[in-house]
Amino acid sequence: MYKVLIADDEKIIRIALKSMISWEDLGFSVEYSAEDGLSALETVRRYSPDLVIIDIMMPVMDGIEFVKEARRDGYSGEIIILSNHQNFQYAVEALRNRVSDYIMKTDISPSSLTQCLLKIRRRLDAAAQARPAVPDESPAATDLDLLRAALKTPTRMAAEQLSDSYILFNIFTRNSLTGSAAQNSLAANALKNLTAEQIHSSDYQLLEISENSLLILAPRKTVNEMSDTAAFAQKLSRLVRLYLNTDCGFILSGLFTTCSRFAQLVSLLPEAAQLVLYRGFGVVIDEDGYEACLNEEPDPAPFIEALRQYAGREDFLSCRSTVSGMLAHLKEKQYLPRHAVSLIRKIFDYLNLYETIRLSAEPDKAAEIRAEFSRCCTLDEYRSCFYRLFDLLASSALSQKISGSSCRKEILLICGFIQQNMDRRITLSMLAQNVNMSENYISRLFKAETGNNIITYINQLKMEHARLLLEDKNLSVRDIALALGFDEPSYFNKLFIRFFGLSPTGYRKAVTEILSENPSGDSA
Repeated sequence: MYKVLIADDEKIIRIALKSMISWEDLGFSVEYSAEDGLSALETVRRYSPDLVIIDIMMPVMDGIEFVKEARRDGYSGEIIILSNHQNFQYAVEALRNRVSDYIMKTDISPSSLTQCLLKIRRRLDAAAQARPAVPDESPAATDLDLLRAALKTPTRMAAEQLSDSYILFNIFTRNSLTGSAAQNSLAANALKNLTAEQIHSSDYQLLEISENSLLILAPRKTVNEMSDTAAFAQKLSRLVRLYLNTDCGFILSGLFTTCSRFAQLVSLLPEAAQLVLYRGFGVVIDEDGYEACLNEEPDPAPFIEALRQYAGREDFLSCRSTVSGMLAHLKEKQYLPRHAVSLIRKIFDYLNLYETIRLSAEPDKAAEIRAEFSRCCTLDEYRSCFYRLFDLLASSALSQKISGSSCRKEILLICGFIQQNMDRRITLSMLAQNVNMSENYISRLFKAETGNNIITYINQLKMEHARLLLEDKNLSVRDIALALGFDEPSYFNKLFIRFFGLSPTGYRKAVTEILSENPSGDSA
């Protein structure tokens, strides 16, 4: 892999060049960057990269001066000059100093850059073959080599001792928590490129765990330089938000001296990253903070019962307060994030199931809220999602808004009879006889006053009662059907499926899974 230095005084240009193509696929690795010609010259003198890509107009030392100084020092690597100026004199001066190519920034594209690099690689390969053969002596493995091997085979490398003590600074994106993948290999490398731009110590090394998570490896002697990790995290968070349109979090480890401890720390990172639930993104988390969390599963029953009571009365303001109290309780107790998230998911899933009838009036909006919920990572995000759900329920066309202050007394008389006779088969003729109104008048009046068809309203109430009865495992589906005035359980089943999208037995099973300690859908 040929090493590359990119030097440009504009950070956006450096990042764009790093992210434009997959360098590794072409045999190159962008190891270094510089923001002026003098810094670039110092990097060349210290590390002698195989290729330098440098802007011609830069502060302190411009590109042409850099080329002259580097060649006087004996640097024989490849150099590409970048420019915004179509100046023939610049091109002549560059070629006179053995520059490989002179590229206008306005002409750079993934295709043109790739073609340029392929030509340079052919020259580098030819130069490597022309060098005298060197005796085959395997160099001693560096600490970085050992740690890379430990990432792949931690058991085999467990006994290896490192030559120094190190700390890890883990950077991870939201995708590492939600399980989303980068859209392509260039996006996957973007986090590495942005991080590399912010590292100003040559003693730091980057190790990639995945496309959404990487490590900064810092030796003991540089630990004091990382004392202001909060400022570093804030700066990198802004860049990740700006360039990648996502959030990132950070985990700081303690010192370690062995591959086994390194492997252990890395294995804990995914769980420690979940502490963004309480801390939020952009905050540096101490890895040992995860071990201090409460390893107990909170009971969802009290919260579900309270929400069910408030939702039944359409008191969604109290529903909001219940959720806020629940999230505050989780944060105060500091449950292990996986237990806290499990509770939150159970309650959200239960509400979606319990309120299927009302949510069916706005299926697209309900689906949007569920999709948003799946991307939540912090308590504030979960709270916002619950609030949106309650707002949707409150505005549902199927919400019951029948009260003495909003309806005529005839409607209250009709609804009172329905409520008192839920265990009977209620027909229009039965209603007409008991409230002293004609069937046609009842139908027209109820529709005009409530917006609901009277039979649909009766069936909706019966199905809402059915969902409560189904949570009692001692009652059979047949018993429930008979208790709600259905002579034929098959018709009850058909009606229930129409309202809830699943059978009474399926509903009971879904509720049981949600409320069980280890539902099949929970993540470990």
